[in-house]
Amino acid sequence: MNRSSSSSSSSNPFAKKEDNPFNLLGGLAGRNEKPGAYSIPRGRDALWAHRDEGMESLKNIVGILNQDIKRLNVLASRESAQDYLDRTYKNNPKEREFWTIDEENLDDDDVTPDNVLVKRKGKLYSIDGYKVVPPTTRNYKHKFFQKHPTPASRDGVKYTEFWQKMRDDERAADPDYVPNARSAVKKAVSDVMKGLGLSAKRYLDEDKTMPNPLSGGGYLRLLGRADTIYWLYGMVPFLASFSKTKLKIPQDLETLRKWASARSKLFSTIFNEEVDWNTMKNNAQVKSMMTSAINRAAKDLGINLEEYIEAAKSAESGMEIDISGLMGSEEAGRDGE
Repeated sequence: MNRSSSSSSSSNPFAKKEDNPFNLLGGLAGRNEKPGAYSIPRGRDALWAHRDEGMESLKNIVGILNQDIKRLNVLASRESAQDYLDRTYKNNPKEREFWTIDEENLDDDDVTPDNVLVKRKGKLYSIDGYKVVPPTTRNYKHKFFQKHPTPASRDGVKYTEFWQKMRDDERAADPDYVPNARSAVKKAVSDVMKGLGLSAKRYLDEDKTMPNPLSGGGYLRLLGRADTIYWLYGMVPFLASFSKTKLKIPQDLETLRKWASARSKLFSTIFNEEVDWNTMKNNAQVKSMMTSAINRAAKDLGINLEEYIEAAKSAESGMEIDISGLMGSEEAGRDGE
């Protein structure tokens, strides 16, 4: 079976060795019985048949290509991937058009499920939810386990505190390092959210009878989206006004996101040199803009923020209230990522 969400059926990118874009990774090279075909065990026999070849591929991915492997569970099936992309780009249909989902029988085995290939502009993004990402934390983990190699040496030592100190020391020793403005801005948005009564705690009341819809990652998703909205539409235009060269700010969201990201060091430099953030973040108008960003983010995620705040206030006063409708019509944030 080979279904595709795009208008035309795409060919198998692993059909034969000379066409395999991942030929560098080893894979099934040398196993073909005839040109363009492979001799592959089927069904249960296939589960461990290619372990050695898979480990060679892993060695190339982790070692030679220096990439980590990550899985986004929400992209493991066509249905969940479709839902995830539709929700993610609900307010950006132009960007949504770039994404397609294909199902292909890459191992030519009817016993195993078809593989789910998510692509952007025809370029492979993930296979069954698996993707490669830069090894941003690998060095920290290496140093941590090098310094604390045994369970006894790791007892009472927090990895998060270890890598944060290591990162801070690296930044302090780098004369070209510029503190990222996003961190300070995100902290201010989080403070406004907490001021509204929003939290990540599991229950809204001390008796633990009123579950918090923002627990389990919901608070961080709301914060992330609110921070992005305020940064792109509030801070970026403000910081761009300080630039010595005139900057033309894109209007399209996805273009604006990439444009701002490419100039993050410039904006951070302006932020640190030109802005009195301690004063600015306490300004009533700035707080109002942050609140608007939080409301917009809540709407995008399907969270009924007014009912949430009312429920939180009622929980503090001991009143009973029905919170079944707090997440709106779509329970955003339960992606299984």
